[in-house]
Amino acid sequence: DFYKIPKHWKAVGGDDAITNRVTASTEHATLLDLRHLTLRGENASSVLLVRDAMEYAFNRAYHEARIRKVSPPALVQTQVEGGSTLFKFDYYGADAFLTQSSQLYLETCLPSLGSVYCIEKSFRAEKSLTRRHLSEFTHIEAELDFINFDDLLTHLETLICRVLELVLEDPMIAGYIKTLNPEFKVPERPFMRMRYSDAIKWLIDHDIPNEEGNPHNFGDDIAEAAERKMTDIINKPVFITHFPAHIKAFYMKRDPEDDRVTESVDCLMPGVGEIVGGS
Repeated sequence: DFYKIPKHWKAVGGDDAITNRVTASTEHATLLDLRHLTLRGENASSVLLVRDAMEYAFNRAYHEARIRKVSPPALVQTQVEGGSTLFKFDYYGADAFLTQSSQLYLETCLPSLGSVYCIEKSFRAEKSLTRRHLSEFTHIEAELDFINFDDLLTHLETLICRVLELVLEDPMIAGYIKTLNPEFKVPERPFMRMRYSDAIKWLIDHDIPNEEGNPHNFGDDIAEAAERKMTDIINKPVFITHFPAHIKAFYMKRDPEDDRVTESVDCLMPGVGEIVGGS
């Protein structure tokens, strides 16, 4: 059998091969402009499949913990993370914003529903062009009732490990993860716990400077570069806890034993850095 294509026939999208448009050396900005082609590649499609499995696993893990899912709005009239990163627009003559976080809406659900969570988009008018400053991202948030700080740390550790367990149950998804990140290792429990004051001392002892190139001091906000160096050296998940009150949000509970610090936590993961924060 053979097929003959008449010379006057033309493909609607053109006849240039995809490999001439999207290659391993194509710049990131071009890949975004050619997103419809990029998604046909094995790397991008694998990322989407793993992402789908991750979201499903989060829903399962929360369901197992009897934490209920709600759907807060994306159009809001309040700021949550500060006015400098708000997307503002006119809403029938009134000011409105794209949500920075669903935290306040989740908190209003606590009295009637108990512990709740959501998987929604959040928006930040970020001025920095880095992989950690996104204008739009999928935000997994939860508010838990009747827990103390130790309960929160246990919940985060259990949730992270359970989600990974569910994701890796699927051999196909596990294979994609192995291809995308050959160095990936399932974190072992228990996670290391380190108070902020001890983390500052650790950074000083290991000659890891702050963003200005100076030794860290109590009260410094630990930057991403320092966090990543710390996790690369320790090479295990770390809960950094009890951050100073003046670098955290006003609503974070103060430590009853040290009023300078809050009952707050960042979870740092090797090869990634901070993956979750809470209080």
